[in-house]
Amino acid sequence: MFNTYFESTRQKLLAGFSITEIIEVREKVFEDAEVGDSILFFAENSNNAKENVLKYFKVNNIYPEFLLQASYTQSQENLLSKQGSKFFITGIQLNIETEPLSSFCHVYNGLKPRQCQTHSIIR
Repeated sequence: MFNTYFESTRQKLLAGFSITEIIEVREKVFEDAEVGDSILFFAENSNNAKENVLKYFKVNNIYPEFLLQASYTQSQENLLSKQGSKFFITGIQLNIETEPLSSFCHVYNGLKPRQCQTHSIIR
């Protein structure tokens, strides 16, 4: 989610701060924590943020062990130049030209919000 939403916030952070590390914790941060999926963010104000190299770690948890799933290293200048200003580049990209569904059909789910399980597409 952190790499998906809040594009304008990511742009401001990448442009104005040297971000040394971001640690995305997929499970509980600490053994007795009730909440998972947390972000630890290490940064400082900088006039040269684009020159910084950002390290992004995805981990299962950090205590009692630092259980690494994946890590990424990228210059902030490169991240700012990519569409969406993602904190890590996923490598997923469309190879064909696309258009929004709303340009040629209507999408209805027929259910209340949060109960959506199927969709109907009507031309």
